[in-house]
Amino acid sequence: MTILFVCTGNTCRSPLAMFMLRSLLADRQIRPEQCRAESAGLAVTPGQHMSQPAVACLPESVQPQALAYEAQQIDARRLSAADWVFCMTKQQSAWLKQAAAALAPRIMTLGQAAAICCRKLTASGKLPQEIAVQTTTCGQYGRDIPDPYGRSAEVYQSTARLIRQDLLLIVTYMAVYGDLMLD
Repeated sequence: MTILFVCTGNTCRSPLAMFMLRSLLADRQIRPEQCRAESAGLAVTPGQHMSQPAVACLPESVQPQALAYEAQQIDARRLSAADWVFCMTKQQSAWLKQAAAALAPRIMTLGQAAAICCRKLTASGKLPQEIAVQTTTCGQYGRDIPDPYGRSAEVYQSTARLIRQDLLLIVTYMAVYGDLMLD
């Protein structure tokens, strides 16, 4: 399975989500062959690297890879290769659904994917207590991930926390069910 994260410039949110997901999957012993994480942007400046404040939000073990990462432009090949496309905002999701109508069922926001996972885990009684404690309602996950570009380190950290909360639910769902069924 391949998950493609999408944001605007592919220097903050989507590569942050990609590297975080890879790290969380490794922590859960979910092999890269089982789930690949990729990222791309809607309006990329070719050759631009991941922003330094975004890299600083990642575990130190991942930072060298993140520093070498170069922004990738979204294209038909990347979209069609992805099983799921998680955008950072509803506006990005709507734009991609319109641009790639045939792939629309696979496109949603990261928050929407997390909300689906939260609801399914809660309904089955399989939402772990350590995650349930952080969650007042699954609906909180339907929100956009705000763009921290050009803002303070604290804003980047806040953005990273939101992404991590969403990813924890998705990875937990995958660990419990062995797949990611969001339909």
